[in-house]
Amino acid sequence: MLNSCKTAGGETSEADGLARQIGSKDSPKLEVRFAPEWLSFLPMVWGDYWVIDLDSQYQVAAVSDPRREYLWVLSRTP
Repeated sequence: MLNSCKTAGGETSEADGLARQIGSKDSPKLEVRFAPEWLSFLPMVWGDYWVIDLDSQYQVAAVSDPRREYLWVLSRTP
């Protein structure tokens, strides 16, 4: 998955990551890594992300961490 956003300076910042679902087939819990694949054996390169809301068309999602310290709103379109 490719995440991108516009910085305050107007530049585009990108991060390429890999997500894997944790738990049952309908679980909202993910582990995501943005580190290179050869580091994927290290537990600390995986971050916990929870999908807390998703629109019916799968165009917008609200994602948080388990401690509720961060919130991201992800969109398929700018």
